[in-house]
Amino acid sequence: MRRSRVPRWYLGCLAAFVVLACIVLRWARVEKPLPIYEEQFMAAEKMLTAYEFLWAACPDDLKDPSRDPNRTGLIGPEFGDLLTTLGSLTAKRTATNPDFAALFIRWFWELGLGPGDRAVLACSSSFPALILAAVIAAEAMDLEPFIMLSLGASSYGATSSQWTWLDMEEVLYSHGLIRHRTTIVSLGGEGDVGSSLSVEGKENALAVCKRHGISPLIGRDFQDQLAKKLACVRDFRPEVFVNIGGNQVHIGEKGHLLPSGVIHKSGRLPWRELGLAGWCLKSGVPVIHLLRIEEIALRNGLKVDPIPLPSPGSCPVYFRQDVHWIPLIPLLAAIAGFLLLGISLRRRVPNR
Repeated sequence: MRRSRVPRWYLGCLAAFVVLACIVLRWARVEKPLPIYEEQFMAAEKMLTAYEFLWAACPDDLKDPSRDPNRTGLIGPEFGDLLTTLGSLTAKRTATNPDFAALFIRWFWELGLGPGDRAVLACSSSFPALILAAVIAAEAMDLEPFIMLSLGASSYGATSSQWTWLDMEEVLYSHGLIRHRTTIVSLGGEGDVGSSLSVEGKENALAVCKRHGISPLIGRDFQDQLAKKLACVRDFRPEVFVNIGGNQVHIGEKGHLLPSGVIHKSGRLPWRELGLAGWCLKSGVPVIHLLRIEEIALRNGLKVDPIPLPSPGSCPVYFRQDVHWIPLIPLLAAIAGFLLLGISLRRRVPNR
């Protein structure tokens, strides 16, 4: 049998050094607030304030504390007249987490955006909470948002023509909680021209536009609608394109295959089949894609379906990991010396 050429006491001490190193490394690792912590915190706080006004203004027959236990005013009926597809209640309630505003600010900051930079916010009405978070975050960073809204919504979004994002926006704007309003409105649904809305839903969507003094953008078909919206995006010349929801023109027929979060390239996906997002990626404009909301929340340390809503400022999106290296230097030197000792002992002890 071949015996070890290194004494057992050395192996025991080496194991102790490794354990000590792990403990010290964990102790030396600290979380530091991001340089934009204050902006993040204030944006999340503004989300909570907005919920109070929206809940108060929401029509009484749409208020349902069992569906919207945090009383945000942003969780609509499962089956409203503007319904286009089925959706998840958990995803819609997760989207009301105020820390999403902080996450948007982190994304904008990591992309190097600052005052005066232009951001297209291409939104379906499926996630009104995320529209609110994106607008508040863009304004907190002094970006210039260009809001494109489609009125069709999946279950538990803004599915009622009594209480659309335009109605919510009116409340928020009148109370000074947001400074920008929607520029372009479309019907949503199949082809973004209202094809999958019911007859009543399409009529009510047009009535909503008339009520707010907006002429909706309605092309002949999907391709015509895409061309019209693409012309608007080109004219605006954005530094970032934010997609919220699954509008067909905004992300194309293959958009559901895009990864969630920040995207710089379309990868193997054909950009021509990714709608406005594809054109932006081809043109070097980064895309922030929000569709699988629970996945985004888990990946970034946000609570899923939080009841009650969390207090802003404590989840990982506000911090970065840092390491204090000074306490580690003596330990690293000791480990290096101990390894050299092991090499020396190995050379001295003969094989048996």
